[in-house]
Amino acid sequence: MENTEQPLDPRIFEKANLILRYYQGELTTQEREKVEQWLAEDETNQQFAESLKEEDQIQEPLDFLASVDTEAAWQKVAPKIQNPRKKISFWQNSEYLKYAAVLLLVCLAGGFAYKISLTQNAGNPATPMASHQPKAIIPASKVDRNKAQLTLSNGSVIDLDNQKNGTIWHKNGTWITKQDKELHFSFSPEASHNTDRKGLTTLTIPTGSQYKITLPDGSQVWLNAASTLSFSDFSTEKKRVVALTGEAYFEVAKNKHQPFLVKAKGTTVEVLGTHFNVMAYPEENSINTTLLEGSVKVSNTSSHKILQPGFQAKAGTTIEVEKVDVNAAVAWKNGFFHFQNAELKIIMRQLERWYGVEFVNPGRLQNQHFTGIISRKTEVAKILKMLELSGDIHFKTEGKKVIIQPDNI
Repeated sequence: MENTEQPLDPRIFEKANLILRYYQGELTTQEREKVEQWLAEDETNQQFAESLKEEDQIQEPLDFLASVDTEAAWQKVAPKIQNPRKKISFWQNSEYLKYAAVLLLVCLAGGFAYKISLTQNAGNPATPMASHQPKAIIPASKVDRNKAQLTLSNGSVIDLDNQKNGTIWHKNGTWITKQDKELHFSFSPEASHNTDRKGLTTLTIPTGSQYKITLPDGSQVWLNAASTLSFSDFSTEKKRVVALTGEAYFEVAKNKHQPFLVKAKGTTVEVLGTHFNVMAYPEENSINTTLLEGSVKVSNTSSHKILQPGFQAKAGTTIEVEKVDVNAAVAWKNGFFHFQNAELKIIMRQLERWYGVEFVNPGRLQNQHFTGIISRKTEVAKILKMLELSGDIHFKTEGKKVIIQPDNI
């Protein structure tokens, strides 16, 4: 195939902003004439513009685009956009607008995006009240990974979705309060001898959800979708140890006399007081620890590494350390997908965990990569449409199954 690659220009951001402001009625006469000329060039341009009028989330993307350092963003994106092979009919009149199209589609779909590309290479808890036990106690054998559930150290299971805000457990010196999707644990030190508190407590988060939990020592943990966290009350141990499956962001309360350890898939992350993210899903190839603040030690059976802020350790058979954009690692905590030249197979797994869908025929994706920032409030159908516009792939949905097909079908 003949290489039709055109020189790229950071003005795609300005063009996207121009089209958005057109719908807000904020353009000068000259700017409005420029957009209207583009609309008149092709009927499909007009159809696309009409479809955008149905969206009601224009102001947020405008505010977001206004806050973006477009020059800095472009310096990151430009090297990653190679061989823009696919031509989209209603953008063929401009060598840049097809990139703005994908950007605009995501913005108006409820997502926030300032860089999209495809390459073929490469709250405070409620105050505890009287002694209370939740109504929705179920046997421990009935833990359902499709629900947000809390398995207590005595084996009882609380269905969190059925709990009102306030105290959901108070027994034997243990207080647990809930505020929307936040849990707060507190323990009475004088009751630390109680045998009811000697086991582990486990928080299970299903697909499409996330929770924040304040542990007994005051450490705060944000759990991503399809994750579990197990912990004790830390009252009698020399170390504070938690076990993670999935992904979590930690802000650890400082206690130099009681180190904090995260154990995940044979990897241990040890800290004294710091902010970091651990991704340890079973289906991923490595356990990724990203440090935002402080210092951590990442260890497995073969080696260990000391991380500094701004670096990520990928632990598999070995431990590799590299400098990364930490905002990408914790974007999920703030309600975004943040992809940086990510393989589409990895993106599919993230979409599966958040939307509860199943992708069929992922081998058709080959070595395609994608860069972008998208709100997790965006409907999955709109994300799939965006990917179709930016690459040689097509998605066919059948219920919760998404079948990946070549674009020529």
